[in-house]
Amino acid sequence: MKELKDKDSSHLTPPGVEIRTYWMSFASPADGKNLGVIITSVSKEEADAALSLHPKMYDRAEGPWVVAAVRKAHKLGINPGGEVAAYRLDHVKDFRTVKPFYPEDKLLSKKDIEVSEKQAKAALMPAGEKNI
Repeated sequence: MKELKDKDSSHLTPPGVEIRTYWMSFASPADGKNLGVIITSVSKEEADAALSLHPKMYDRAEGPWVVAAVRKAHKLGINPGGEVAAYRLDHVKDFRTVKPFYPEDKLLSKKDIEVSEKQAKAALMPAGEKNI
């Protein structure tokens, strides 16, 4: 388990800085085809900037965070376009354990996700069951 902790960068976040991590699935509005997934983390500062750009946002609590995540993907040149559905990951059970297996700030294909899922499941498996 130490190896996983070494790969976890959450300890690099200064105290008092709020960071949220999102899974964003992109789909073609025309046919619903999966365009990929991006996992990214954004700060409260980025969310506040998004709210200042869209002050009439309906969901002023979660909306700015999602907008900040999409903006970050666009700035990084990895946003494939289309429609996006976002899900907050940092509240998910075992998130810190499996986070190292899911690359951040990269457009992930279905195959990439399948590989990451397989590695994450192996990391969560009790030690006695890994050799079965």
